[in-house]
Amino acid sequence: MELIDLMVERVWPVARRIVLSWNDQASEIFIIDLPIDAAPRVLDVIQEMTERPVVLRMNGANLDQELPLNLSARRQLIETSNRSTVHSLRAGLDEQACCYFYFWVDAVARRIEVELVFWNDLCFPAGRPVAEHKRVLGRLLRIAHRIRGDNPQCKCILSSEYNSEPRELLNSREVAIW
Repeated sequence: MELIDLMVERVWPVARRIVLSWNDQASEIFIIDLPIDAAPRVLDVIQEMTERPVVLRMNGANLDQELPLNLSARRQLIETSNRSTVHSLRAGLDEQACCYFYFWVDAVARRIEVELVFWNDLCFPAGRPVAEHKRVLGRLLRIAHRIRGDNPQCKCILSSEYNSEPRELLNSREVAIW
């Protein structure tokens, strides 16, 4: 059995309470403490593992019109990731579901946090078999695992929507951490 499939089984008891809660609720995966120079690789992962990625916010400013994640947009995102800022992208996971990616760049600490936000109703709709929910969770974990890359000191945290410092979640029993 592949590493990520084992991870899905390990986190499923907590993850199911998070992702199988509906009513327009969002869930998140935080990847914390990535080195600041990981930005190009993270963008590569998003391009390779999702469909039709677009930039919605660049260097802290919402764009009037979304930009495809092309060579020019990549260059701008990387160039502005040497100072503290935030970027956001949206990309498809399948025909119905998408994921939002937020890059929180801390130039002083020389780190990036990546936050994946997805809606439970769309990614884990009611009525699907548990095996299908686990497959979708596995896809999200694969994306997070590739974003983390060769940085085992970085923590990944699956939680319900959380709008504060993600490190506060590290001692919670209501989240899955790996």
